[in-house]
Amino acid sequence: MVKFPCGRCGARLQADDELVHVPGQCPACGVEFLVPATRQYLAKVATIKRAARVKEARLTAKTERRATVAARAVARRERCARAAEATRRAAQSFFGRRLHLVPCLIAMAFLLGALGHWPYAYYKILRWVTCAAAILVAYLACEYEQRWAAWLFGAVAILFNPLLPVHLTRDIWRPIDVITAVLFFLAAIFIAEPRPKQESETEPPP
Repeated sequence: MVKFPCGRCGARLQADDELVHVPGQCPACGVEFLVPATRQYLAKVATIKRAARVKEARLTAKTERRATVAARAVARRERCARAAEATRRAAQSFFGRRLHLVPCLIAMAFLLGALGHWPYAYYKILRWVTCAAAILVAYLACEYEQRWAAWLFGAVAILFNPLLPVHLTRDIWRPIDVITAVLFFLAAIFIAEPRPKQESETEPPP
């Protein structure tokens, strides 16, 4: 509510805040005037504007915080996606370049299991499994130009040959089984298809 005196007769007048700067007429003397903006009104308007600016600043800060949190979440998801993709590619590269990995693990399981007491049929199967895995590793090592592994696992295949078996005592077979299992483990890790060589992109000299 705006309260002010009439400029002619001095009558005390009042009007709603919405009527500031709106033409009016004094009911006492009939003079026309514009409803003035008093100090109280200006202070009230300034307070309202200040509160609006504070509210807008808080809203802006809140929006910026939300945008920052959202950006961090997106960046975190992108990092996780890149890490997962790198892990997937590394896994594909590791397993894809080691076709003998599963046969080596199977042979290792049979060789370490031979340390227990099993029927004779188990050891016959052990010979077949170990010999087949050794032949595969020797072939792949030859393909990968790792001749030492080819010769080594060729000897393992001969030792575990089920067609012309080598007969040894149990006390001798036990350390041989362990050593052979270790060899298969090392083969599964270190024998791999070479990575393709990248062609040089340098231009030939003129």
